[in-house]
Amino acid sequence: MTKEELKFVRGSLKQGEPAEILFFDDVEWWSCDRFLEELQYIIDCINPSEINILINSAGGNVVEGMKVFTKILNCPIPTRTTIAGIAASMGSVIWAAGQKLYMSDFSLLMIHNPWMGADMDDPNNRQIIEAFKKQITTVYCKRFGFSEDKVKEIMDGQPGCDGTFLTAQDAVDQGFIPANHVIETPQTIKDKVAAAVKGNTNSASVQAIMSLVLGQNYQPQPQSAISDKEPKGDNNINSQINQKKMEELKVVASQLGIQGEVSLEKVSDAILQLKQGKADLKKASDELATVKSELNDLKIKHEAEKATSASLQKSLDEVKSELQTYKDKEKAERTAAINAMIDEAIAAGKISAEAKASWVAMAEQNFDMVKSSLESIPARQQLSKQIAGAPENRQAAQDGALTEEQKIQAHVESLLPDGFAFKKVTDLK
Repeated sequence: MTKEELKFVRGSLKQGEPAEILFFDDVEWWSCDRFLEELQYIIDCINPSEINILINSAGGNVVEGMKVFTKILNCPIPTRTTIAGIAASMGSVIWAAGQKLYMSDFSLLMIHNPWMGADMDDPNNRQIIEAFKKQITTVYCKRFGFSEDKVKEIMDGQPGCDGTFLTAQDAVDQGFIPANHVIETPQTIKDKVAAAVKGNTNSASVQAIMSLVLGQNYQPQPQSAISDKEPKGDNNINSQINQKKMEELKVVASQLGIQGEVSLEKVSDAILQLKQGKADLKKASDELATVKSELNDLKIKHEAEKATSASLQKSLDEVKSELQTYKDKEKAERTAAINAMIDEAIAAGKISAEAKASWVAMAEQNFDMVKSSLESIPARQQLSKQIAGAPENRQAAQDGALTEEQKIQAHVESLLPDGFAFKKVTDLK
């Protein structure tokens, strides 16, 4: 790779000087692999004094994101990660890997629970999600010194919400970063971002907006932080409210159910929500009257269909019972066949008795593959009692058997796809 081929690196690369690399993409294999390749190039070929990583990502794949997190966390060169736009979902985990963490004053941090677009009634999928959730919770707890309860609260978010969106100031208040790690940007950029993302809680949409606003001319100034500046005129609403009005505002906020820091914007939003709720209530009342009328008609139809439904349900139950009987029988026959096959291989000296459980587990996953593998193993010749009785020969035979079994294990694993893991029999109940 040459400097001209670099996609994510920005600016010049010089030994002993800071290098800058962008992660302005979804967290998927194509973006992560390219990013890690260019990051390794910087480490091996440039050896800068520091690597600054700017992030604008809506998140993505947990496994791919953890690869990037681990690489940055263990980087031999000092790293600084900055949220230049939004760091959502796995984007926030990648951001957390930096030795020093920064946020632009207009940027957003979004943290939520992992999810997958699959059947969540499947216990395997639920197990995967729980494992990823514990992994990400551990990252937040270790990197920020938070308790598990606090991380859970942030990941869960408010009722009806997918996680929690935090501004730079929110991140300071929550303890993610110190106040002097918030980067001040030109007012024109802040105004553009505020207008573009107002009310938008879609991470991918926010990422796209941030990318358009930032463009290629965004230049962070980490030495200047918003906490180091005095409030300026109209940019700070609270500076226009005297103490008495602030107390009154807090009373109103309390009545509106607003928790945490009180601001005029929060109160205004709550009032607008109440007005919208009133209109929604009127609409719902009208719809309810219509539904009641339709319900009366449906009740008559329902009574007529009730008898038919009961008859169909009985037939369905009978079919389910027959199907379950067939499944149980099929499962028992399969289990018997697997055990017979493995016992036969043990008796022939192809595998050791101690390895039976592992072979059974593999056969549960892929019977034909295990059968083919066992058939390819030559039967071990039986040692005579005289030879087997000698300690040195007995040890040699045991070592030879172990080596052969390890070869077979390696052969089996080479037939499986990357990332495949056999489960214990107890996990398949």
